[in-house]
Amino acid sequence: MKNWLSILLLSLAQILWVYPALAAQEINAFVDQNTVVEGETLRLIIEVSERNSSSDPDLSPLSKDFQVLGTVSNNQVSIVNGAVNAKTRWVVTLAPQRSGTLTIPAITVGQQQTLPITLQVAKAGATSADGATPDLFIETEVKPDAPYVQQQVTYVVRIYYAVNPREPQLTDPKAADALIERLGDDRQYQTQRGNRRYGVLERRYAIFPQTSGALTIESPVFAAQVPDNRSSASHDPFFGAGNGFFDSGPFNSLFQTTRLAQVHGQPIEINIKARPPQSGVGPWLPAANLTLNETWSPDPPKFQVGEPVTRTLTLQARGLTGAQLPELPLPAAQNPLKFYPDQPATETQSDATAILGKREQKIALVPTNPGNFLLPEIRIPWWDTQTHQMREAVAPARKITVSGAPASAQQTPAQATLAQAPLANSKPQTQESPPPAVQKTPPQPAAISSIPPVAAPVTATYWPWIALAFLLAWIATLILWWKTRREAARAVSLSGDAQERSALALSQQQALRALKQACQANDAARIKSALLHWARLRWPENPPRSLLNVAEHINHDEARQALQQFDRWLYRETGETWDGNAFYRQISAIFDMRTDRIKSGLKGSVLPELYPA
Repeated sequence: MKNWLSILLLSLAQILWVYPALAAQEINAFVDQNTVVEGETLRLIIEVSERNSSSDPDLSPLSKDFQVLGTVSNNQVSIVNGAVNAKTRWVVTLAPQRSGTLTIPAITVGQQQTLPITLQVAKAGATSADGATPDLFIETEVKPDAPYVQQQVTYVVRIYYAVNPREPQLTDPKAADALIERLGDDRQYQTQRGNRRYGVLERRYAIFPQTSGALTIESPVFAAQVPDNRSSASHDPFFGAGNGFFDSGPFNSLFQTTRLAQVHGQPIEINIKARPPQSGVGPWLPAANLTLNETWSPDPPKFQVGEPVTRTLTLQARGLTGAQLPELPLPAAQNPLKFYPDQPATETQSDATAILGKREQKIALVPTNPGNFLLPEIRIPWWDTQTHQMREAVAPARKITVSGAPASAQQTPAQATLAQAPLANSKPQTQESPPPAVQKTPPQPAAISSIPPVAAPVTATYWPWIALAFLLAWIATLILWWKTRREAARAVSLSGDAQERSALALSQQQALRALKQACQANDAARIKSALLHWARLRWPENPPRSLLNVAEHINHDEARQALQQFDRWLYRETGETWDGNAFYRQISAIFDMRTDRIKSGLKGSVLPELYPA
């Protein structure tokens, strides 16, 4: 019994000596580097001398100066010289949110806390005290730095990398109340910074500010996996001092292969100038260049009474989108000339430096009388952003000469045939009429049989009319057959699209209710947003992108003028008030008309037919 008790006490002493880690808990925290560049990431390692810890670290204190990008945990047990070490480790990837001296606060795990850690964050693109430059950094550039409202602002992003990034991702810049579009393709080249060779990825954007005042452009964020050349083993007691078994272990290899790098440039603030007073009251078109050209089909044009000639007007701008270009003015109706405009077509392209907008308008001219006529010139005022002054794009006046007979004097082939038929029949009668002496002599039987009967001229006179009646009846039959087939196809189409039209009408009614509430609240921003939302529902195939585009789609003078005035008011100088209720009364009639048209399923064009009946 005494021997058994001695063995038990000896075993207990060995357990307490072999497993000292189980007798008390310890916590430790450190970072893989104490100096980083703004935008780079670092790793915070938290260790607890306990396997399968029941508590996770509270990382909420880090949100003040850091962004937590990810957390990985693992457990490890090691035996060194008979001593057993059991640890739980958390590896937290952090991205500093500002430069300067930052402090990682104490992190709580269960009942224990780590010690605060101080580190230095250098500005992006700056060299460190020893002259080293970062592996990754971003530079941004904007021009011009004081543009006009709705003028194109060119924003350039350059990503410098001295290492090969893996899985690169680049976000777009952000700016409140501005439209942002990519310009051209990315450029890649190399450059020298300090003592290092960098590859450069350059991307350009076109930014269109929608309001005047201060505009802040947030830099894009570039993230990638880059080779990790930092030696964490010398700071990491978990892996030893660099000459043990864990030097080539899986965790050590994982941490030293790649690391996540996330960099971003500094935000840029620019001042957006309001529309200058000397620009007038028409459409506001700030552009680097704007031209108005015309072409004809056939070319050169030949004007003949009753024959259509197509005139194509093309408005092109550098620094404006196709949606920003205004509607081209159409010539006033003239009695001898009829105009049939086609639906305008807009297009937006880009090159490496600018947005290229295009608007094309085709107009069919049909002369009705011969003579000499004058097509007036067309002038489009625009603001030159290079010279800061007003200019005009001009399509010069053109004199045209129309040949041919007046439309009222022209006859159809059938009318010409009918008019000539009696003359053709009367001429043989005059030649074949016998002299008076012969008429007094009784006719011989052979002569009677060879002379046409007296009723022959009458029969020849009426036969063309009978043929014309049959022709008209045949045409009427074709028209009736075509109409019947068209009505049947339309009935099938209407029945198949009934649910879609009903849902579309309901969505438009909801948009109009939102617009009315915004007008009653006199909220200009909500009014603009509700109008554009309604317009996208009304014209989904070619949605307007501005209030002036909405005005172009509306065939109602009062509503169009109200929209144009409201658009000018949005880009006004401060101090002028706006009456939302009066504005809604001016435009409400057109909404009722458009909604009723959709409900009934009619899709008639507001333009006249090319050849009206």
